[in-house]
Amino acid sequence: MDIDRRQFIICDRRIEKEDFFSMSLDCGLVLSYHKDLPVKKAGDNLILGHVFSVSPDYPVAENPHCPVDKQIEKWAGRFIVYSHGTIYTDATNSLGIFYFEKSGRRIVSSSIHLIVEVCKVPRINKYELDFRGGGDTWDFYPGPYTPYKGIKRLMQYERLNYFGDKFVSLYSVEWNPRYKSMNPSELTGILMEYVRFMLQEVSKEYDGIWVPLTGGIDSRCVCAWCKAAAVPFEAYTEERTQETHGASLSDADRQIPGRVSELLDIKWNFCKMKQWDEGKWNSIIEHSMGMMRNPNLYSYAYGQYPEGKKKNIILHGSIFEISREYYKKSMGDCDGFDGRKDVLNKWLWRNLRKSDVHKKSMLTWLKDIENKGNQEMAWYDRFYYEQRLGSWLSDLNQAMDIIDFDRISPANNYEIISILLAYPWKMRISGEHQKMIMNACVPGLDELPINPSTKLERLRWYYDRSRYKLRGILCRMPYR
Repeated sequence: MDIDRRQFIICDRRIEKEDFFSMSLDCGLVLSYHKDLPVKKAGDNLILGHVFSVSPDYPVAENPHCPVDKQIEKWAGRFIVYSHGTIYTDATNSLGIFYFEKSGRRIVSSSIHLIVEVCKVPRINKYELDFRGGGDTWDFYPGPYTPYKGIKRLMQYERLNYFGDKFVSLYSVEWNPRYKSMNPSELTGILMEYVRFMLQEVSKEYDGIWVPLTGGIDSRCVCAWCKAAAVPFEAYTEERTQETHGASLSDADRQIPGRVSELLDIKWNFCKMKQWDEGKWNSIIEHSMGMMRNPNLYSYAYGQYPEGKKKNIILHGSIFEISREYYKKSMGDCDGFDGRKDVLNKWLWRNLRKSDVHKKSMLTWLKDIENKGNQEMAWYDRFYYEQRLGSWLSDLNQAMDIIDFDRISPANNYEIISILLAYPWKMRISGEHQKMIMNACVPGLDELPINPSTKLERLRWYYDRSRYKLRGILCRMPYR
């Protein structure tokens, strides 16, 4: 099985592993990486992962007239850049960076498994994620801490420098302010210029482009982008049940994708479950070190992926929620450390009661957002950006590195996120900006229902929600 597939590690010696290559870096550092992880030189910089420009003015190449951190603002994909000891990440840190420092030795990797293997780091937290525990249980470990002694996750408000006095330094994310004065039509026009160019770059590199289509708006938006960019693609939906995956498909997820695909005139694949493969399950847990419990892990063990071509990439619809104030209702407008801590205590009572990692990470993160970078975002938007994307999504992507398909989110770009955040507030919270974007690509696509639910599904949702709220009210366990 392909444990450590597409992973890398940077340390003071070469790592001897099957299917791994090595490359010398600055001052005795060595990069060891799996053969399926793209590694590209751009002048003095080294690019790891999948990267695509959103503008012909900023190709993925050396540009002596533009600092590398400014070039990255025009790049999308899932990647990092190594430049003279400094590591720069993509817009959401979706490749995922873990680091370890001991006795002057500094190690960086996309994989906790590699760090544990090289440095024999013990697991200090015995709590294991339980995805099937219900809506009040997280299916990932939030940053910056991990269950392994001394191994931490790099957050979006941080940057690594091997040769600095401090290994980790503050990094302030800045969304491009030039879009804030534009009207929605102007924003949509510029957005589509970026997306069209980027997806055409993707199509040059891949034989098969796939979109995991649901009954919701985000994956439909990605389909609309592909159609407008005139790139060939197919859609697919994975069969899931409560018993096998811990979460079942809604009626909308079963029915709407076929209707969307028919309107777009594309092929749609419904990927049924095959025989459970215990070996695949054990491999993906070892590969990801149990940092994630998600239906996609179960889908891997059930062999639920479409029949791919020679070289394939999945375009998923994450990141859009950053413009819709996704967590505003559940987290609210409370101010200050104590109020926010109380909100998280009620929301995450089960994890906080059992997991030292969740308690420690949440306390550190709450303190960090008081005085570290990205202050223009509301705290619940920062939670989505830094925890949902920087921790959950990067862990999910890392786990799924074991499959044959590459994966990126087309919206993972500073310019595209800046545009999404610049739409008028009322449009964003209602999702009208995404409907406007879809209609600019494929008129009438937004007329199909978006996540319609049956009466039984609504009753089940209200029941689960009430039970979850009651548990939160009854839980008064402070975490200090």
